[in-house]
Amino acid sequence: MLPQQPEAQTPLESAIDVEQIKHRSVKGVAALISRTFVIQIISFAATFGLTVFLDPSVYGVFFLVSAVVNFLAYFSDIGLAAALVQKKAKITDQDLATTFTVQQFIVVFLLAVLFVTTPFIRTSFHLNSAAIYLMWSLGISLFLSSLKTIPSILLERELQFNKLIIPQVAETIVFNLVAVFFAWRGLGITAFTLA
Repeated sequence: MLPQQPEAQTPLESAIDVEQIKHRSVKGVAALISRTFVIQIISFAATFGLTVFLDPSVYGVFFLVSAVVNFLAYFSDIGLAAALVQKKAKITDQDLATTFTVQQFIVVFLLAVLFVTTPFIRTSFHLNSAAIYLMWSLGISLFLSSLKTIPSILLERELQFNKLIIPQVAETIVFNLVAVFFAWRGLGITAFTLA
């Protein structure tokens, strides 16, 4: 018995698919541009507020600790997610499970490196306990962010960028509002940790 060939699409069905892809692509580009614009405005306003309420040294510690965690985050994304987004064939559950497992393993390994090297980082950069707690909280947020990878892949493949943008903007608003509020209340570097 010969394997069945998938049914070919009629020209009308193909035209509908192309039109739907065009429509979603245009909406996606508009949504991504809007997201970038909104996030930049929120971040600029929050940065202004934080520079008013925080000492420059506290702000410097935040950027130093953020740089350490961002360095680790760079290695956590080895391109598996991008490969799945661009994969021409349909994504299987096996693809998703493998990507999730490998990425979580890498993130957990990097967090272990972060926690093990904390004494070295602390003495090298002369960080106090509040800065270390901030570094650990940013590391944990790296882990939590990695849990969004699979849903993000699925939404990007479907060109549903608007569903990705709302949580990103909400995250930015909440983080910045909490950070500015606690900085205003005089908590210093702990404002970032709580955010």
